[in-house]
Amino acid sequence: MKNLIALFSIILMAGCICHTPSLEEKAREGRLCVFDFGAKGDGVTDDTAAIQRGIDYIAARGGGKLYFPYTPKGYLIASPGREFDSEGRIVRAQLIIPAGKNVVQLEGEFPPKILYEYQVRPDDGDPHFVPTRFGNLGNMNVTLHSTWDAPEVHDPEERPWAVIAAPKGTMCEGCFSVPAVSIKNLEVRVHLDHDRMYPTTSAVNLENSSRIIIIDSQFCLDDHVGDWDSKKELLENPCHTVGLMGSGAQSDDQILRNVAVQGFKYGIVLSEHSCAEHLYVHNCEYGVAVVSATHPIIINRILAQHNQRIFATLPDGTFGRRARKVYMRVNQCAYERGEEYSVPKASNMTYAVWDPDNRFYGTLEFMQGWPGQIEKCFFPKKGGVNFIASAIGERHPEKTPRRGILCLTFDDKYAKNWADNIDLFEKYDARASFFISGQITPEVASNLLKLKKAGHTVGVHTLTHKTFKNRKPTYQECEAYYNSEVKPQVDALKKVGIEVKSMAMPNNQHNPAIDKYLLSHGMKRLRVGGDNFARTQWRNSMGFDAMKMMRAEGVGEFYNTDIDALLKRIEYAAESNSIFALFSHDIAPDAKHVHMKREWLEKILAKAKQLGMEFRTLED
Repeated sequence: MKNLIALFSIILMAGCICHTPSLEEKAREGRLCVFDFGAKGDGVTDDTAAIQRGIDYIAARGGGKLYFPYTPKGYLIASPGREFDSEGRIVRAQLIIPAGKNVVQLEGEFPPKILYEYQVRPDDGDPHFVPTRFGNLGNMNVTLHSTWDAPEVHDPEERPWAVIAAPKGTMCEGCFSVPAVSIKNLEVRVHLDHDRMYPTTSAVNLENSSRIIIIDSQFCLDDHVGDWDSKKELLENPCHTVGLMGSGAQSDDQILRNVAVQGFKYGIVLSEHSCAEHLYVHNCEYGVAVVSATHPIIINRILAQHNQRIFATLPDGTFGRRARKVYMRVNQCAYERGEEYSVPKASNMTYAVWDPDNRFYGTLEFMQGWPGQIEKCFFPKKGGVNFIASAIGERHPEKTPRRGILCLTFDDKYAKNWADNIDLFEKYDARASFFISGQITPEVASNLLKLKKAGHTVGVHTLTHKTFKNRKPTYQECEAYYNSEVKPQVDALKKVGIEVKSMAMPNNQHNPAIDKYLLSHGMKRLRVGGDNFARTQWRNSMGFDAMKMMRAEGVGEFYNTDIDALLKRIEYAAESNSIFALFSHDIAPDAKHVHMKREWLEKILAKAKQLGMEFRTLED
């Protein structure tokens, strides 16, 4: 009897061991895997058809999870995208989420390592960084890797091609065809052709899913954004590619948590009912782009490094969407703008907020990651008058000028002509700084007092316009220069009732030693020049009070001034809330050489006034 029971137990155990779960059993237990449908994950075999079989099976049973185990080479998606699905609905994708009342979840084995190189690192021996080179991106994540180059789509109203998409349906304005799609723990890579240097394929288009849930996922390129050896770099993209396209208008909840995009024209395209916990957006021309959001978008935190524009409203018709108001709140935006020398150049920030139609409504707090000081934050806005932005930790944001500061300065011996133009400054409620050189005669003093009474600042420009050329002066040399060139003017002006606290250096020549001496002997601020300084090195207006050295750009025929180009730079200074300083000499209708034409001055004053810039003097 005992032997019979033992034999029966062995037979029973063998039956259990030999049982192979069906696809349906695996689906119910959440263990349905792409390997069950023939995927290899070896980076060589085209897994497009196998993964599509798995997606179709999940959809046909009404929903479920398709699991992607990690493989060192990732899943190759090489088959061309399809223009339409089996029912004739436009989809334009390599992998299609079938239309119907199904919820499909694509889930990888573990969360991805997020953030690849967002700039091309040089081979300069820095032990902290490896030079950026093509071919060493690696594959630490559960990766779907597309090698297919989609046809170029240059029309912004046209549907983009994508690796994964749901087809266009008929429900609501968003033309929804599926109720929800979830992506978790996956990285989707699109191909970057090294000759073209921009992608033609989008990663994921879920515009036609009523709800989306994207967690711990990344959408990027299959190589770095540049290569140090070949000097190749990501270029501006004529194709309207998207990293992650969210649901269209009249959508339900769109939940994003720990989601990264990199290298597309549009990083993430959002609509109403969006809630994002943590976003990474890198090397995009439009980081977070919105056409309309009548219900609010909430972004708790976003890290945006090297994007032309971080937040943008898109024109009417983009991706077939209607442009309306956008309600959005961003609780924290950390960013790096890229420097003048940063590569790719196409990724350097020009605007933090791009909203020329003023459709954004809401609030935003920001902080520049490098150098990480409130006074250094560079956060230019195009429009966006209804989008209230302030730096994190700013003490009195309500008192900070938000449309930039214009500092106008004039040098040399033209006190009478300066005074004769007071009416022009009064017309635009403008104030300027005037730096006199030479003897303070009664006539000169009289004209300077008129300027002072009109609200302008009077400073000194030395007695004989002597250039301080010594680059390594002694204390005694600095003292001698001050006593012979500066103090006589300061004392003479004090006698007529003008306290001097600012100075313009003759020929803009200076050095740290003389700067230190002058600032310790009564000067609050010094005016010097710079090689097109204001064009390339914008300074946030919040740093004005702490600024001791004011660098200014020359205006006049000698300086090759193009007045129309100058007005555009003033406009950008206003949009970037920056300090823009100019210097010239005389003011006259027919001014030549180093002097300011009165016509130019009026255009400058009118433009600054129109833009709402604040006029400040060097003694403010």
